[in-house]
Amino acid sequence: MSSIITLVLVLMVIATLCLGFIIFHNKANRRRSDSLSGRLRKSAYENNMDLPFIEEFQYFIFGLDPGNNKLIVCKPEDEQIIDLEGLTHCRKEKKWLHIPAEKGKKSETHLEKIYLLLNFKGEISSQELIFFEYRHNSIFQMHELEQKADYWELVFNKQIKLR
Repeated sequence: MSSIITLVLVLMVIATLCLGFIIFHNKANRRRSDSLSGRLRKSAYENNMDLPFIEEFQYFIFGLDPGNNKLIVCKPEDEQIIDLEGLTHCRKEKKWLHIPAEKGKKSETHLEKIYLLLNFKGEISSQELIFFEYRHNSIFQMHELEQKADYWELVFNKQIKLR
C-alpha cells in the first residue's frame, strides 16, 4: 500500500515539474513575441508606415506596407526596412543539406531551409526571407511554413505586377 502511495507522489511531482517547464517555455516565447511585435509597431510608427500585412514566426516578425512599398523585418538582434520599389522577382527556394556517408552507411540529404529570395534591380545581392530552418523549427511545422512562403511569394509578386 505504501509503495502505491509513493508511486502516486512521484508521478505527481514529475507531472508538476513538466507542467512548470511547459509554462515557463510558453511565457518565454510569448515575451519574445511581444518584444518583436512591439519593435515592429514602433519602427512602423517612426517611419510613418501602415502594416496591414504582418506575419509572425518563432524567431522573427515582418510587416508589409503596400502603400509605401516597404517591408520591415524584426529579428531579436536587429531590424531592417527593405524598400520593395526595386524588387524585380520573388521566388521560393529550398536549400538542402548534404551529410556525407560514414563508413558503411549511405549519405543523407536533409532540407536545411525554405526561404523567399527577393531579387532587386541594379543590385548584386539579394535578400532572403527564411520561413523554415531545421535548427529553429520542427519538421512538423515544415508544411505550414512552406504554405506561408507560397502565400507571401504570391503577395510579393502581385506587388511587382501592380507597379
